[in-house]
Amino acid sequence: MLRTVTYSVGFIGVLLFVVYIFFALTTSLEEERISGAELNDEKSRWVTIIEEEGSEDAYQLFLKEAPQNTEIDTHTHAHLFGEALYKVDGLEGISTCDDSFAFGCYHSFLGSAIYHEGIDTLPLFNQACKDIYGAGYSPCQHGIGHGVLIYTGHESLSAALDLCRTISQDPTGGCSSGVFMEYNFHTMESQVTEGYIRPLTEDVFAPCNSLESVYQVSCYMEQVQWWSSIFNNDYKKIGLLCDEIVAEVNKQACFHGVGNYASVFASHDIEDIIGLCALMPSEKRKVECHEGASWTVRGADGAYTDKARLLCDALSEPDRTNCNQKLP
Repeated sequence: MLRTVTYSVGFIGVLLFVVYIFFALTTSLEEERISGAELNDEKSRWVTIIEEEGSEDAYQLFLKEAPQNTEIDTHTHAHLFGEALYKVDGLEGISTCDDSFAFGCYHSFLGSAIYHEGIDTLPLFNQACKDIYGAGYSPCQHGIGHGVLIYTGHESLSAALDLCRTISQDPTGGCSSGVFMEYNFHTMESQVTEGYIRPLTEDVFAPCNSLESVYQVSCYMEQVQWWSSIFNNDYKKIGLLCDEIVAEVNKQACFHGVGNYASVFASHDIEDIIGLCALMPSEKRKVECHEGASWTVRGADGAYTDKARLLCDALSEPDRTNCNQKLP
């Protein structure tokens, strides 16, 4: 059942985990300063291995090797493998990827395939996601979103979002989240735009405030990720920006997004998360921050269920009960 805020809490929990993974990815790339040439060299190495060993054997080798590579984090490494896989096997390669390393193989494979094969393949790949993981599981469709924006071009954001709606009517998550992430960070062009972050303009709410209302909830949730990068994780400032948003549904999505990033920034440390959420401009927004953070902690690992509840239990009634009931 969809809640009054028009988006499913469980679905958002999955989405925030995807965002959490990407935030960790972009932070790692910035800290390690991996060059585009190094990433291309690594992709070329996997192209050779796939050609020589076959995709299945190459993927098993990748799964063993990637965690041992301290220069390139596993999600980035999975992106490189996915691109190499598509280059060698074409569309048939989709059966090789799995959900390892936050679906990294799928993200770049699907993005590359849509860009090269054309937008007519969109329903085909969406159905493949459903067949493998079931309807409504967003990380696979998230990769499709990256490819859709690459196909339309970064200057055609609305066109990309319209295409996402042809495969999903959900207001947030999946395809649209991939579109906004690609718009803000150009992840699939890392070889030429290393460390790219969409530059700050006078309008910190762009492009969300100029989009059709149907796309604004997803945009404002993703906007938090961009603000976190632009404003160096200044949660008090980000909370004040969220509070300026007029439409309540968009404002609530923004504060849930803040909770997600508070959890990431605090490495899931409950006391630190509580301290960051305390920076929100009102009690109501602090509660929403706790909710968003609890979904991320819950989504990061099934064993974190009890830990996630600590964020709800830190609230007063009736917010404590409401928060626990919303945990996916």
